[in-house]
Formats: sequence, structure tokens, C-alpha cells
Amino acid sequence: MATPTTNSVSASMVETSGYGAASALIWGYRWGDNSMGSPVSVTWSVPTSSSTFAASALYGSKTETDAWHTFTAAERTAAHKAIQAWDNVAGITLQKVTETASDVGEVRFALTSANASSGLAGHAYSPGTFASSGDVWMQYQNWHPGHGASVKPGSADYLTLLHEIGHALGLKHPFETASTNSAKLSSKQDSYFQTVMSYSAKPGFDGGADFYPTTPMYLDIVAMQALYGSGSANTGSNVYRFSDAKKYWQTIYDTGGRDTIAYSGDAGSIIDLRPGKLSSMGAPIHFSDGSSSRATIAVGPDTVIEVAVGGAGNDKITGNSAANSLRGGSGNDMLNGGLGNDVLAGGPGRDVFLFNTKPSASNVDHIVDFSSRVDVIKLENAIFTGLKAGSLASGAFWTGAAAHDGNDRIIHNRGTGSLFYDPDGTGAAPQVEFARLDRTLSASASDFIIV
Repeated sequence: MATPTTNSVSASMVETSGYGAASALIWGYRWGDNSMGSPVSVTWSVPTSSSTFAASALYGSKTETDAWHTFTAAERTAAHKAIQAWDNVAGITLQKVTETASDVGEVRFALTSANASSGLAGHAYSPGTFASSGDVWMQYQNWHPGHGASVKPGSADYLTLLHEIGHALGLKHPFETASTNSAKLSSKQDSYFQTVMSYSAKPGFDGGADFYPTTPMYLDIVAMQALYGSGSANTGSNVYRFSDAKKYWQTIYDTGGRDTIAYSGDAGSIIDLRPGKLSSMGAPIHFSDGSSSRATIAVGPDTVIEVAVGGAGNDKITGNSAANSLRGGSGNDMLNGGLGNDVLAGGPGRDVFLFNTKPSASNVDHIVDFSSRVDVIKLENAIFTGLKAGSLASGAFWTGAAAHDGNDRIIHNRGTGSLFYDPDGTGAAPQVEFARLDRTLSASASDFIIV
């Protein structure tokens, strides 16, 4: 275990390139040896009034220890939540220990009155071999005035904790270079929508918001997993529920089971199950320039959500590459299964079923409640290349097992419910199944629009 003057876990310089945009977040040091992506265990603690720190010379000639204070109970609770948020998403195990005169955590949380004029809410030290390495210092005057009352998920103070812990585990600011890493994020990506290590609530914006991220965001998770490997949280079949009554700013990280995103509300949602894409499923978050956004929920890397359920409004739901079940609920919904053999149910209303991925035996969607002349099937002409944009010509549709002339492009086999695309009608090219209706359902040319 670490002591006030030494760390018990080694730290190593590591390669920072090769991780896409997330490379711009990797400081260049990690806890443990230099094997990128290998798991490690690190302890953390909160000093008490009887705790001690190394002398300034051993601490790295810093002044924080000359005027330090303990966390309040609320601040300790917030630190625990923020630590757990990082522990969930990567292969770094963060274990809390109780400080004694001789034993402390590698990562320590305390308040300091030093350097109050800097205006900073806190700072932290990267993994290393100094007594200060990994320590998180929150500014007593700038972060602490509410005595912990505001350190709740969604507050700026809680975001600051997430941010500083990111530094303590090996992440840097996306807008700055480091001696070990010259990469920076593009201005378009440098915001809380992608990373809590940013200083910008939205791209190119220096103002505030009325709600902030409650978890590491997508690029944070990619970077932390580059350092320590994948996390193992949320292995069961989970339901992630969202409603218009609450604000959300988070990334969902899940590692197993058959999982569901469920929206209950009538404002209309955008649910996108693809990793890294943003969904809109809650009350809007307002920024100090008068703008707002609901697109604040992402699916994390290597996270597979199988089921999406819309609400009472007009929802837009997009699947991932798995076999999804997408249910629109009430309202005029748009469902796009993406890749995989998906089950699509629009529910009551005038629904749109969009097909814009290459059809194959592993990419046939089952529409269970299609209503001819009410619902619409849209086909992307970049995929269905023999079709012109607009309404499908009546002569391009045929009901039967196969095309009956050279003009037929969309074939509906009433016996099986299968919908086929045939690029040349009775020509040599084979027809390809792209969807299936229940056998009791009918379809006609007027049900198809080419986009």
C-alpha cells in the first residue's frame, strides 16, 4: 500500500498514438507497467484530520499541503461516485482504503487553500513516482463554497471531480499538447459531448450550462480503455430508462445481456443504438448563450444495446449491427434497423421504415405491423441502385415469388411475406431479400418511396 511519501504501484511512460481521436486525451503515463491495455489495481483514499503528507520537497515542491482541508461527507460521497464512474468503464480497479498514519491510497482527495487566485476549481497529478502523483486537489475557495451541497451528478462541481480523476488516471486536456503527446482534438470534437476532459460545454463555447455530464463520455472511455483495457460493468440484461421529466448527459457502458433503451414521453425522441452516436431522450440542457440540446446521451464503445422502445411522440430510432428489436410506440415514427436481422414495430401512427444498408441473408428485417397506404417503406437509392428518387413506379412492383418482367424491382411474396430487391427484373442478377412482412399483411407500389 502507498505511504504519504511513496506510491506502491509503479507508473510507466506509454505510447499515445494509434487510438484515433482518443489519442489526444492520453497524457503519456499510466499506472502499472508500460503494457497498454493491461488491467491494474490502484487504491484511493480521502485524508482525515490526522493524515499527513510528504514534506514539500518530497511532494514535488508544491504548496497544496501547506494549507489543506478534509472533504465534507457530501464531497466524499461525490468522490466515491465519480471514482466508480471511471472504474465501470475500464480495466483499472479503483479500491478505496482508509488512511492511517502510514497507509494511504495512490490517489488521494483533499481541499487546498493554496493558489486561490488561479480561479481553478481543482487540479490533479498524472500517474508517476512522486508522492504527489495521482493526487486530486480541489480548490477550497473556488470549488468548496457550497460545502459539498452542490456536488451532485449533473453539477459543474461533480463534472470537475470526473475531470480531475481523469488526470489522476492518465488523461490530459484535449486542447493542449504535453511533452509526451503533441496530439490535440479538433475544435469540433473538443467539448463535453465527447469528453469530460474538455473545458467547453459545446464546441467553440466558453459559457456554462444548467446540467453537465454525469459519466465519462465516449472518447474518455476509448482513451481509458486504451490505457487499461475494457471494463466489466453492467453484464446483465439492463433497461436504461429516459423521460422528458429529467435532464441527462451521459454515456451508456454495458458489457452483456440483452439490454434495452426505453423512452417514455411525448416530446419525440432520437434513439441511436450505434456506439458513439448521440441520442435525444430527455429534457433539454440549456446553455448560457440561450441555445439548448437534447442530444446528450451516447452509447459507449463495444456496447451492444439490443432493444429500443420509443414513446408517445414522433420518434426516430436507429439500430446497430446486432439483431435489434425496435418499437416506435405511438406517434409517427421512423425506424431504421441498420445491419442485422431486426424486428421492427412502428406501433400506432403513420410510420416510416428506412432501409439504407446493403441487403444480405444476415440483414433482413421483419416488419410486424406494416399498414399499407398508412405506413411507408423508404429505400436509399445509393443501396437500391436501380431505383430513381421519388415514389416507386407502379410497374416496378410485383406481387409474386419472383419478377415477371424486366421492369420489376421490388417483389412481394405474399406466401412468405418476403420483400425482395431485384436489380434487373427477369435478368440474370439474383433477387435479394431485404425485409419480411407478416404473411397477413399486404403491400403495393404506393407504399415505397426512394430517397
